[in-house]
Amino acid sequence: MCATSVEGLPVSEFVATMDDAVLAGLREIAAREGRALEDVVAEALQSYVAAHRTRPRSEVLAHLEASIDEHGELYRRLAE
Repeated sequence: MCATSVEGLPVSEFVATMDDAVLAGLREIAAREGRALEDVVAEALQSYVAAHRTRPRSEVLAHLEASIDEHGELYRRLAE
């Protein structure tokens, strides 16, 4: 039987090793907000994944920078 989250989505268990200070911070947040530690960790990981999904790849940024270096004046004129 597969476990499900509050939202009804399937969830998996895993074990993680982390810095004691990070874990203490997560526990502090959970206690202060009256939430379960696993919910705080899940929210933090969801935010991390979302942030990395929307970040352009480094090679894309390098091409953009090169294009701006080469055609910057044209881009400025077109923007006017």
